[in-house]
Amino acid sequence: MITRLKSFSRYLGGSKISESLNFHISRGLSISESVYRPGSVAHILLLKEARLLYEFGSLQLGIFDSMIFKALTSERLVFIME
Repeated sequence: MITRLKSFSRYLGGSKISESLNFHISRGLSISESVYRPGSVAHILLLKEARLLYEFGSLQLGIFDSMIFKALTSERLVFIME
C-alpha cells in the first residue's frame, strides 16, 4: 500500500471546481502528491487549477501544499502542453 501525504485543503469559493480537485479535497489527499502520474496532462491541469484558486484565495491548503505553492509563485516553472 502506498502511503500518501494527507492534506487539509478546503475550497472557499462559490464557483464549481473540477471533479479532479474535488476528489483530492474530499478525500484529504495532497494536491502536490496527486493520484495522477507526474507530468501527465491530468496532473498538470490539477496543479494549475489548484494554484490559480490558491492565488485568488479561494483554496485553503494544508501546510505542505501551501509551502510548495508559495515556493512556486515566482513563476519559475513553465508547463508546456501540446
